[in-house]
Amino acid sequence: MNMKIGLLNTRNDKINQNGGIRKDGNDNAKLIADHIEKNDYTFLGTQELTYKISKRIQNFLSNYKLYGKYRLGSFLKKTIINENNAVITKCKVIDKKTYHLPFIPLNFHDFIKALKKPCIMPRIIQVVIIEDEYPICIINTHIDYYIESLQKRQLNKIYKIVEKYSKKYDTFLMGDFNLQKTDDLFISFVDRLKELNMKRVPIDTKTNASKYSEKSAIDHLFIPNDYLVKEFGTLKHHDETLEDVTDHTGLYAIVEKNK
Repeated sequence: MNMKIGLLNTRNDKINQNGGIRKDGNDNAKLIADHIEKNDYTFLGTQELTYKISKRIQNFLSNYKLYGKYRLGSFLKKTIINENNAVITKCKVIDKKTYHLPFIPLNFHDFIKALKKPCIMPRIIQVVIIEDEYPICIINTHIDYYIESLQKRQLNKIYKIVEKYSKKYDTFLMGDFNLQKTDDLFISFVDRLKELNMKRVPIDTKTNASKYSEKSAIDHLFIPNDYLVKEFGTLKHHDETLEDVTDHTGLYAIVEKNK
């Protein structure tokens, strides 16, 4: 059975904070929803969805639902910095859980550095267990972009969660890691995932905006070793309607479990 999986950082900007309707009349929420249903994803991971656009995307979807809590919780869910890492799927969801990543630097130098940016904000991992032909675990995240010591601690927490769920389920990890495959931290993380029989889908094209210094992808998909990658790529060349929705280009892969 083929599964189409995807990843899309939707951009937390004023347009999307207010629901996604642009001055030119285009509607980001509808464009995202139309893209999902047209492409018949088994599941899609997202980052930077805020309350109003999440609600409007859900209203446009007929066969899919969004699953995921907000990083500041439900009480503050309507604030503009309160993002979720929703997993969007048409499959039956049998369990879900939101984990928090460490986000406060532990040493004084990094703490001051983070305050000056400023970049101290809660980070989360969304876990969703779906049932298709068999149970599958989806783990979706968005880690810090600035403080290396935080990135290291966050990757350690992500690894422990992947390790936990991969003992029981075919586990897929995805997210905006804010790290390129050539970064030492990321190389080490990928090597550790290999110990859990997981591999990275080899999408190397730059995925964030040209104004940023990175030369290659910072958004990544990981799948179990016993899945065959039949097709993969970026959404920039796959669906031009998403071009102005976000400052990232999403990823997709069509995979099949080896029999």
